[in-house]
Amino acid sequence: MYVVQMDTDAASKNQTIAYLRQNVVTEEPDEPHLRMHMKVTTPYGLGELEEIRHDDVLIVKTNYARMFMQRKDVKLPTKDISEMSTKDLIGEAIKLADTGNEEFREGKLQDAVYSYLRSLGFLQRVGQDNATHKEKATIIQTMIRCHLNIGACKLKLNAHTDAEIACTNALSILTVLAENREGNVVTWMGRLGMSEQLMFEDWPSKARFRRAQACVKLEKYADAKQDLLLAVELNPRDKSCRTLLDKVSKLVDKQKRDEMKAWGGIFDNIDAPASTIKTATTKTTTTKSQCATSEKSIFTRKTKVQRQQQAAAAAAAAKAEVEPWYLTTRALATASVVTAGVAAVALLAMKPKSS
Repeated sequence: MYVVQMDTDAASKNQTIAYLRQNVVTEEPDEPHLRMHMKVTTPYGLGELEEIRHDDVLIVKTNYARMFMQRKDVKLPTKDISEMSTKDLIGEAIKLADTGNEEFREGKLQDAVYSYLRSLGFLQRVGQDNATHKEKATIIQTMIRCHLNIGACKLKLNAHTDAEIACTNALSILTVLAENREGNVVTWMGRLGMSEQLMFEDWPSKARFRRAQACVKLEKYADAKQDLLLAVELNPRDKSCRTLLDKVSKLVDKQKRDEMKAWGGIFDNIDAPASTIKTATTKTTTTKSQCATSEKSIFTRKTKVQRQQQAAAAAAAAKAEVEPWYLTTRALATASVVTAGVAAVALLAMKPKSS
């Protein structure tokens, strides 16, 4: 049973709602429904539809003549985008998407991207509050296809950042679609011929695979691997995903090894024995003490200041026997990265070379 809101006419004040069986309700034809006194366009210019005869001949009145036209020659005039209804906007978007598909097959990638973007522009002007569930289903599937195809075009054009963005947009829509899996829009998408496998497996898998391809080119190997793992989970039979996943996994491992090689030497030396630092510190202190002694040896008698300096030096030497807190492994491990890096460089410089 369908609940249909009927068109109003001048004689009725209230809207009429009819409850009709499904077998008596048909879709509105794609060709425009011509009515009397409508503005129309013909091969000879604009005019007004004056009469529709029983033999399907249309009489069009123009500024200079009354013309008898066949129906195929009478069209509605092209509307400005601000005057378009929801149906007009969706229809124009679908035409542009089909044009983009044809241009993609012909290798006109830039033209295809432009057509897909124009299609999305028409869809974004549709008022969601005024659209029916069927129209929303058509809008969503067209938007998903456009974003996926833009991603494919951008990959071929080596515009990998744009490809990543396009696939991310498609995945955002698909995520919302999956969250409303039991909604009326998904139901209508099924009625329009889209299976659950297409909506919740094939499309997400394709979007993640293409985004992973872009991420590989951008050297975002970890992100690419995450997308490919999900793509393989959604579509285990896709050999392309598995092949790329094996390649990316090796790249991720290599990237980790390179990072460990770059940083490993630094952090290994952080854990060097504190005795190495202590020896270097003691050696430095001894050198300073010797210098100070040589300077003071020219005096035959020690002054009060010299005795205080000697006592302070003895206390410092006794204190040096105890390992300072800043030489402990725990303290070094909890230091900041910058401090640890500086300390590690110092340790590396003091590390004796093997003969």
